[in-house]
Amino acid sequence: LGYDSLYFRFAREKPVYFSSGVSPYHIGRAAGDFRDHALTAIERDALQTIKIRAAKRTFELKHSSVGWVSSDKALTDEEIDSIISGLLKLKISDFPAADEAAGDTGLDNPFFSAELSGNVKTARFSIGKTRPGKEKPVVRYARIEGREALVLVSSPDVEALVKLYN
Repeated sequence: LGYDSLYFRFAREKPVYFSSGVSPYHIGRAAGDFRDHALTAIERDALQTIKIRAAKRTFELKHSSVGWVSSDKALTDEEIDSIISGLLKLKISDFPAADEAAGDTGLDNPFFSAELSGNVKTARFSIGKTRPGKEKPVVRYARIEGREALVLVSSPDVEALVKLYN
């Protein structure tokens, strides 16, 4: 065996496998560790339009030659920057178990939804109810358009975003 080559066996299985080009560090990792944890792949410089819906209120930010303009109310440059930064910093915290039913997530009537449009890409995601239980940190169910799996995002991060424009 050379460097980055190893034999391994899955628990409760008889076959032994040979792997090369894999560090032992990767063998003990869960599948979620290798997934993309960003809610959107659009870069800040490419953003053209942002539509947000929360608390039965919708507003839009559009980028123009003079900067960002809000459709709802006059926002300062700092408030707009905070909203954009907050949206782009939202990350997937975890992935719920496969047996968690979509009807119990609140995604049919989302707590928060956003659409970010860039030069070429558009990303949409919806955030529903908080996950039941007393786990810390508190998380909410989310769905990213174009991805089949439900995801979990930090509830305090989402609620901070909603407070920014209310």
